[in-house]
Amino acid sequence: MTTETTRLPAVGNLPVSASPAFSNDDLALIFGTCLPYPALVIDPEAGLLVAGNAKLCSLLGIEYMELEPPGIGWEKLIVPGDRGIFHTWERTLSGTNELEFEIRFQTILGARSAQVFLSAFLWHQRRYLIGFLREVSAAERQEEEWKRQFEEQKQRAFEAIKSSLRLYQFNEKIRRTPLLTRKLLHAANEEELFEQAAGVLTLEEGLGYKNASFLLLDGGSLRLAFSTQPAAESSYSLTDDNRFTRFIRRNFKSGGSSGSGILVPLESRGNLLGFCEVVPHSKEKVFFDEMGVVSEWQREVLSDIGGIIGLILDNLRLNREIKRQSIIDPLTQAYNRHYFVSRLTAEVERSIRYSRPVSVLFVDVDQFKLVNDQHGHLQGDEVLRSVGKLFKVCLRDVDVVCRYGGDEFIVLFPETDLEMARCAAEKLLRTVGSHKFPVIDDPEKTLQITLSMGLSSLKPGMRDDALLKAADEALYKAKSRGRNCLEVVE
Repeated sequence: MTTETTRLPAVGNLPVSASPAFSNDDLALIFGTCLPYPALVIDPEAGLLVAGNAKLCSLLGIEYMELEPPGIGWEKLIVPGDRGIFHTWERTLSGTNELEFEIRFQTILGARSAQVFLSAFLWHQRRYLIGFLREVSAAERQEEEWKRQFEEQKQRAFEAIKSSLRLYQFNEKIRRTPLLTRKLLHAANEEELFEQAAGVLTLEEGLGYKNASFLLLDGGSLRLAFSTQPAAESSYSLTDDNRFTRFIRRNFKSGGSSGSGILVPLESRGNLLGFCEVVPHSKEKVFFDEMGVVSEWQREVLSDIGGIIGLILDNLRLNREIKRQSIIDPLTQAYNRHYFVSRLTAEVERSIRYSRPVSVLFVDVDQFKLVNDQHGHLQGDEVLRSVGKLFKVCLRDVDVVCRYGGDEFIVLFPETDLEMARCAAEKLLRTVGSHKFPVIDDPEKTLQITLSMGLSSLKPGMRDDALLKAADEALYKAKSRGRNCLEVVE
């Protein structure tokens, strides 16, 4: 997410009116009436909000007339737990310096977070605070937190690499290992990470082990993610008696023996992600077993490498989740509109290039406004969530389901002609129509929900916008016919 930089205007040369009391007229005089941000002026000595524009009133849910002299109490607009934050920052203002911080405001819609850009100025020899607000959504805060964690983990990985492999001077291989391990930071996905890590562990220019395997926790089992040993089993149950469960019962001693090899936990932020198992060559195993110091060195090296791999693996998963959230509608778990448009363009281009069919289905939840009006928005959300699940039940994995907006969905059918798409749409229509949607406040009662649909397939000379328009017009006809039906553009 790109954060927009907001700058306060210079306050040293503000025009001064004849009136000593600052007002909305003065605010308009200074900034004009088209300021794109909520703007405010505070009299900190009196504890009053004395001026603000229409955007501020809209954000805070207050009437414009309330800002007429003498103004309204400033503190009551801030969530009690955040008032101390405001006063702490306000006391640090001096001269013309500017501050930026985030607090929560109390509105008729509940607490809403906003970034505050604040500066102090003098008006008729009286000190005022002037500022702008930028509302911060929950999605923005979530994304910023994910990015912060991602950068923090990445920095920790760099630090781990710099401090790892303390015994590198002991062996020529160890002197080469840090450079090889550093390259793991550039892995684009888990498969690439494990393939490169296996190279660090097994190649002659790396540590030279005979084999290396990576197993990841997957529910109640360990799933083999990568191995240089072709005959390795694909999964191991954590309820069975095997070398991994025996190792876990022995309290996770890093670098402990698993019988044929050495097991190293892959951990990050205190969570076990899986294991790395390395198998040394038979002669090296004898040497390690006989030389206690060398064996201890080996365990430390493998433990450091395992820690690095665990950190990078956690980073990759965090980054993957960030990307997933950027294209997924959080309520229905369908794709969002932005992702759908890019996929539609790509599928239409492919369809035209290779003369392959592609179809689009517009879907509208019938009388959805009545559900919200009669049962509340929570019930409406539950209906949309359930409809999203029914889409997944009825359609193929390759079909792209998108929440287009509000109660509208749209489905992209790749490699699907009109008749095949019609069959899928009719199945969806029947499934939703026969499904019992429970009432949240009274589970004994159910709602009947129906859909209106418009279906179109790509025809010669069509582009993506024409395909969408045809399906949208078909949806309009279906609703005109009385809803709960499918209209197909032949």
